[in-house]
Amino acid sequence: MRYYSKATGCTYLTGIHSEFPKDAVPISEYLYRTVIANPEPSMARSHDAQGLPILVETPLATRTRTRAQVEADRLLSYSIR
Repeated sequence: MRYYSKATGCTYLTGIHSEFPKDAVPISEYLYRTVIANPEPSMARSHDAQGLPILVETPLATRTRTRAQVEADRLLSYSIR
């Protein structure tokens, strides 16, 4: 059985880990695969009210930026203030 801890953001397996955090809750293999092991690139991990991992939309600031945006930031960082 697989468990997930909101406090550590890690998963734990029965038979592999001898101790679990106090907030560890059982999660399904499907939830593990879709949210933790292989999330959509535009999504970020969060938690629901029960402490289970869920996916939420990534804030705009952390989404993939265009080459022009990266170049503008690079030039700004070298500018004299």
